[in-house]
Amino acid sequence: MTTAPTLFEPLAADRLLAAAEALSTSAIAAENFTLRSDIAALAEAAAVLNGVLVASGDCIKVLDLDGRILFVNDNGYKALEAIEPDSLRARMWTDFWPGEPAAAASIAEARAGRESRFAGAAATFLGNNRQWDVRITPVRSTAADVTQILVVSRDITEQHRLEAQKQLLAGELEHRINNMLAMVVAIGKQTMRPPASLEEASDSFVSRVQALARAQSILTRTSWDGADICLVVDGALKPHRSDGNNSQFQVSGPHLELSANRALALVLALHELATNAAKYGALSALTGSVHLHWRTDQNAQLVIEWREEGGPVVTQPQRTGFGSKMIRAMLAAEFQGQVEIEYAPTGVTCVLTAPLD
Repeated sequence: MTTAPTLFEPLAADRLLAAAEALSTSAIAAENFTLRSDIAALAEAAAVLNGVLVASGDCIKVLDLDGRILFVNDNGYKALEAIEPDSLRARMWTDFWPGEPAAAASIAEARAGRESRFAGAAATFLGNNRQWDVRITPVRSTAADVTQILVVSRDITEQHRLEAQKQLLAGELEHRINNMLAMVVAIGKQTMRPPASLEEASDSFVSRVQALARAQSILTRTSWDGADICLVVDGALKPHRSDGNNSQFQVSGPHLELSANRALALVLALHELATNAAKYGALSALTGSVHLHWRTDQNAQLVIEWREEGGPVVTQPQRTGFGSKMIRAMLAAEFQGQVEIEYAPTGVTCVLTAPLD
């Protein structure tokens, strides 16, 4: 037959002080001076102990050598979301750790006089999962025998969540860096192909990488959750508006949220269109202008139109350059739509038609 455990209560300072006061007024007060002093010292120690138990945010438990719970501090009840004051007493502590062998092993270690520590997940009384950092320490008597076991559990759920988030962000960052470097390599390979001269290729490569960097900056400001198309267009055209030709751009369209990949593709495409317009098209003449407009139609399609006019007479290029290939391929792939580029004599027109999402 198992003997019921003796429940543990920390020493109450007020009770000890009352005992000391009673001794001081008794008929044998003189003979009990030493005892009275000892009780007063115990009362002071008890006050410190109780202060620690109240102030600690940890879940502090005292177990018997079988692992039954004898005492839990007030903040421990709160941490475990235990509604009834006696809901924990005399329960086996290992019952709160199903499937966690470290819990039972730590009890055996404490009985043998050794400290231990482990981290794991355990549910509260309300069924909420928590992550805990648990320290188990043997409590010894004056004869150095292990009489009880002290368990201090710290709720590290938030720390665990932040660590998991950090790992996720690190993986995401690595993925994005690899993608960006792959894009830089692809841009470099295509830009350096003949018949472009080394100087022309170098200038084109630098400007394209700068466009890529601007797209990265826009997306970084929004934590790579996407970006408003107005911000994307403004960032893509900003370098081309800085040469006193801001009035040559006519830009309009509603606010729309673009995914990160769509925003990146649109920045690079607009950069290519604007660069070609500055070299050969509407932006190369003071009378030229660029009309950039986007809208949604009745079929929930996004339509983005780039139209040049007022520049030199346009002729169909004899070869398809990297810029044109990138505009067609990247926009079509990321927007899952169709891209049409027309080299009309009055000016280049590029139209993207794609699903909204």
